[in-house]
Amino acid sequence: MRANSNLCLLEDPKLWGKVLPMILYSETVRELSAPPIFFGLFAFGVLSLLLYLTLRIDRD
Repeated sequence: MRANSNLCLLEDPKLWGKVLPMILYSETVRELSAPPIFFGLFAFGVLSLLLYLTLRIDRD
């Protein structure tokens, strides 16, 4: 996809202002709001709670 963008830019210089920022913005590094281990532990806790509730309801 990058090669196609470069070819397009070479053929039509008017697109430099529109396509180049899009390429640059798409390659920026995104940062998580918390460490990945937090998301894993949170998901594990939620799924454990749901499993506990499901098994408890089934027992009644």
